[in-house]
Amino acid sequence: MIVAAHFEGLALTLAISDKESAASRLRRHFEAISISDGLAASPGLFLGTFASELLGLPEALSTQIRAGFRSWIDQVTHLLRLAQAQRRVSAEHNPRQLAEFLLDSWQGAMLATKRDSSVASLDNFLHFGFDPLVNSSESIERRGSSVSCLIRAEPTKKSRSAKTATH
Repeated sequence: MIVAAHFEGLALTLAISDKESAASRLRRHFEAISISDGLAASPGLFLGTFASELLGLPEALSTQIRAGFRSWIDQVTHLLRLAQAQRRVSAEHNPRQLAEFLLDSWQGAMLATKRDSSVASLDNFLHFGFDPLVNSSESIERRGSSVSCLIRAEPTKKSRSAKTATH
């Protein structure tokens, strides 16, 4: 029951809103389920901890956690498909595989956060794992034509100045 309630809470943070893009909603989802600077418990911490310990849990609980993660992946996949239709995620990539990658990366960041007692890994997940893949602020179509990893991106002023400083 407790596990199901936590997965239901995750679903609420994924609810589609008419006021924001699917990509923005997805980013807010990962922000909402992550640990804050105070390292207080979060909805994701509980589930991430249980998922990392599946082999030592009773089979009924493990089955419930696996089913919850499959449902979560389905929901993230749906938002990624919407984001592709809104031209915020490259259509070149399989949304299911991308959803699995994002959740695996987020879970790794959650474990590192627990290990290090620091939110730096979660910040890195959003900055390096999420933002380059999912453009939550502007349409791919309006951006430059160069391809950067999975989405088309034009360097920002900050990255251009950093590049200039290193060359």
